[in-house]
This record gives sequence, structure tokens and C-alpha cells, in this order.
Amino acid sequence: MTDSLTPSTAAPVPPDDATTLKSGTVGTTHIVAMVIAAAAPIASAVALIPLGMLLGNGAGMPGALLLVSLILAVFAVGFVKILPYITNTGAIYAYVSAGLGRPAGLASAYVLALVYVALGASVVGGFSYFATALMERFFDFNPPWLIVAIACVVIGTGMAVAGVTLTARVLLVILTLELIGLLVVDIAILVEQGFPAFTLDVFSPSTVFTGAVGVAVIYAFSMFLGFEATAIYSEEAKAPRRTIPRATYIILVLIGGLYTFSSWAMVAGTGVDELVPAVAEDPGTFVFRLSDHYVGTGWTDILSVLNALSLFAGVLAFQNAGARYLFALSRDNMAPRALGVTHPKTGTPSIGLISIAVVFVLLSVVYFAADYSPLLDMSTSLVGMGTIGLVGMLTVASISIAVFFFRRKVIGVTTVGAPVLAAILLSLCTYAGIDNYGALTGVPTWWVNNLPWILLVVAAAGLAFGFWVRAKYPERYELIGQTRI
Repeated sequence: MTDSLTPSTAAPVPPDDATTLKSGTVGTTHIVAMVIAAAAPIASAVALIPLGMLLGNGAGMPGALLLVSLILAVFAVGFVKILPYITNTGAIYAYVSAGLGRPAGLASAYVLALVYVALGASVVGGFSYFATALMERFFDFNPPWLIVAIACVVIGTGMAVAGVTLTARVLLVILTLELIGLLVVDIAILVEQGFPAFTLDVFSPSTVFTGAVGVAVIYAFSMFLGFEATAIYSEEAKAPRRTIPRATYIILVLIGGLYTFSSWAMVAGTGVDELVPAVAEDPGTFVFRLSDHYVGTGWTDILSVLNALSLFAGVLAFQNAGARYLFALSRDNMAPRALGVTHPKTGTPSIGLISIAVVFVLLSVVYFAADYSPLLDMSTSLVGMGTIGLVGMLTVASISIAVFFFRRKVIGVTTVGAPVLAAILLSLCTYAGIDNYGALTGVPTWWVNNLPWILLVVAAAGLAFGFWVRAKYPERYELIGQTRI
């Protein structure tokens, strides 16, 4: 059918300088840097790919990563299709509001705000662990990890408040170094082992769908965390209708290509039959051992530093994303008004950024006081919850996009077909994550493996609050998730 809907038909809400993000400040490159930073490429390669191999499908991990890349590409088709119609830094919050109703949108916004805070805090834990280890290794200095965590949060928050462009530039430098760091090892393996070692068998169904493929898939998804955050910057982007779709596809190609090739190189560098035993020796040092063998210990030292920088970049990226969801909620009078205040010079959601920083510090204090490990306890407990929550929200977003276009009789492969297919595939991945949640967290602790229930509680509370606002404050209800220009 032909389009019966024109982009941005919803009446835009007039801007208020005190609660308006600074428009036209970020381009495609900036958005790509900020979003890929959330995925923390080196940290993912060092920690998550080996675990996916060990606990999942072994040499089939490259295939699992390619599969997840394709699933997200299907999601992206509908995701970018709705962008011209709805411009809101709340992104999925606004899409769900438009497709499934404002109460559902409100529930998704609260869940996503929690998800980004949980993911950011998990990365704070990982950074604290690796940065402390680096200081002890190179300087024989071993400060309490809590001090390192607080320093990370304070420095990162200062950069985030200083402006999204500054943050993006710093993240772009870190990202470039990360890509170089990984590719040097990958290419060294290719040069020494040759093309025959890069067997196509790793992509065959018999290899991919073996072992615990559900575990491999959910680990693969955890390496794409934050991919959907391109739309969060729609109000700040230059020419967002062109910039956001372009950035989304560039990110998918870069992340998907890098992870698939790097994991393929790991298989080639070790051998299909020797892979799992080699990883099992110590998953956390597997990539570093490959670097030692194929490049040299000096490069491994550089990778260790880049690993910490990668995690710092991830903290910045998730903090920025979470603050913009809080900003969107506040602007719609669905969260404290202070969270919607922007910095008078930089236009960043400064109060939201500082609020999330306080939560990061408080969580770090709690885990430190309980004598928990920043990596094995803080990081693993929170990243599992965040991953399940995010994949679940992508599922809801796909359904919302399909319903949005179907109701308006804009029915086609890209507007309804792709989102429906994405919803089916993502729902299967969500189930795989829930079914294999213990493997995702890596710990048997009961409270850790029951954290996802918090997401359901928050979603239910958000729904109930949405219906209550509709009954009591209809004028406020109408503002939920509206287009902003």
C-alpha cells in the first residue's frame, strides 16, 4: 500500500531553553563513537568472546556473532523507518508510546533508564578491577578499588557535562585505538596461519547450532549493548533523518564485522579442536596469550591498557544514554523536574548525568562494603540484568513499530514485515537469555540470578502509573512521548 502517513505529523512540543538539548551538535562520526564505546570492543573481545566459546558453542561463536548481527540488521530496518516520524531523545520510549500506548511507553522508559544505569554500573565495576590491576602491575600501587571507581565516575561525569561533542571526540580516540589494538592481533594471526586456518566451517549450521547455542547467542547480544542508542541523540544530531540511520548501519557493520572477524581469528590462531581446552585454561587471559604468541608481550601490555580505556569509554556511553532517558521522562513530567534541566552552556542533561553518577558511586560503596569483587560480583550481577532487559525492550520496540505503521495503513516489508520478524527473533533470544541466565552471570548466587525480576516490577509499576496519570492528569498524559523538534 502507498504511504498514508507523513513524517512528523504529531504536533511538536515547543522548546523550552532550560529543558532543551543543544541541537545540531553531533554528526554521524560522533554518534558512531559514542554508541560503539558502549559495546567496549576490546573488553568484549577479551572477556565475552572467550566465555561464549567456553560456555556456549565453541568454534561456532563467529557464526553466533554473525547471526546476532543479522538479527539486529532486521531490527534496524524498522527502527530507522520510524525515525522520520518521531523525533525524541527518549527513542524507544517514544516509539512504544506511539505504537502500544502511553502507559506501555512509560513502562519501557523506566525499564530502559534502569537498564542503562545497571549496565553503566557493571562497567564501572569492570573498569575498577582492571585499572587497579594495571596500577599494581606497572606502578606497584594497589589502591582500594572503590577509590578507582569514584575517580572513574567523577572524571567521566565531568567530561559528559562538558558537552556531547567533547565526549564523542574522546570516545572516538579511544575507539580508534581499540580497533587498532584488536586488528593487529587478528592480522598477525592471519599472516602466520594463512587463509586456510580461517575455515568456513565456523559458520556452518552444524557448528553454530551445537553445544549451548543459547548461551553463545546471549553472550553475542551482550557485545552489541547500546546499539539502539543512536536514536537517543536524534534531538542533538545534525540532520537527524539522515544522520541516525547512517550511524545505525555503520555501527552494525563495524561491530558485527569486528567481532566476527576477531572471533574467527581466535579460532584460527588456536585450532578448532584445541580451542575450548585453550580457553578453559583461563578465559580472562586467552586473548592476551594469543597476543603474546603472535605479536609480543609489549603489544599485550598495550592491549591491557586499552582494555581499561575501553571500559572507561563504556561508562561514559551508558551514563550519557541513561541521562537522556531521565531527561525525556522529566520533560514529560514523569520524573522529577530537576532531571530535565540542561547545562546553560553545553546543553547537556547535567542534572541527570550527575544523578546517575551518584547512583554509580552508591552502588560501588555497597558492593565494596559487602567485600564483593568489582568484577566477579558487581559487574556480572548487573550486566546480566541489563542484557536481558535491553533485548526484551528491543522486542517490545519491534512490536510497537509494526503496530504504529499497521494502524496507519503503511504496510510493507520495511514498515511491518521486518519489525514482526525482528520481534519473533528477539523474543527467542530473550527466552534464551532467561533460560541461560546463570551462565550469563557466571555465579550461582541466588539474588544475582533473580535480579531480572526487578525489571518486571518496574515495568508493572510504570504501566500502573501511566494509567493513573491518564485518569487523574489527562493534560499531562497527552505529553508522554511526543515528538520534539
